[in-house]
Amino acid sequence: MLLALTPIEDYPRKDLSSYLKLHNTQPDVATELSYQLTDEEVSSINERLHTSLPLAFGFQFLISIDNSRSIAMNVDEQPVISWLISESALSSDACAALKEVVSLRAIPEALKDVDLTEKDQAFLAAITTRVTGANAKWSVVVEHEVWQHLKLIIQSSSILASMNYYLANELNRSLSACKQSGKRSKATKCGAIVLCWHYFRWRIFLFPILRLVDMKL
Repeated sequence: MLLALTPIEDYPRKDLSSYLKLHNTQPDVATELSYQLTDEEVSSINERLHTSLPLAFGFQFLISIDNSRSIAMNVDEQPVISWLISESALSSDACAALKEVVSLRAIPEALKDVDLTEKDQAFLAAITTRVTGANAKWSVVVEHEVWQHLKLIIQSSSILASMNYYLANELNRSLSACKQSGKRSKATKCGAIVLCWHYFRWRIFLFPILRLVDMKL
């Protein structure tokens, strides 16, 4: 069984009372692990998904005090939309309706009043399938798709073997910030204390927690 975080045990005592009022709706992040893709990995995703991810693109894995886990990244959908339009032979009316659209989720709404051709309808059906296929937790559909591709990369990369290094690095960074700053933020204190208290425990169960390929996100 994985050991769980609790605000009573793991949050700084000084700020605990005020934090508990927000815990259920705004749980603080206990730790953040960052991963940067190689140039080859970025190129692979851009080629497959028609994105325009920049070199050194990365994502963050977040664990909150309430034990929720999430992935954070920033992906622009506009290049994907532009490619889809250019490859779909849409009618002039459909193209005009999509001119200002910047997200896949907005496409069905943008086309709802357009007299669609057969190719327009096929395009809309394909977009609807992609939108409904993305986990509702992801507001940006292409971010969800990038994550699905990243999971394939993770399976064949060194990320899982590197997670202990990132945790140790984050621990050292948080402790250093605490020592150097007389006025520490709640996030810094929370991160440092949680990492200190759980470092050795997390070395044991971090691997199954961070089996990112199994996360239902």
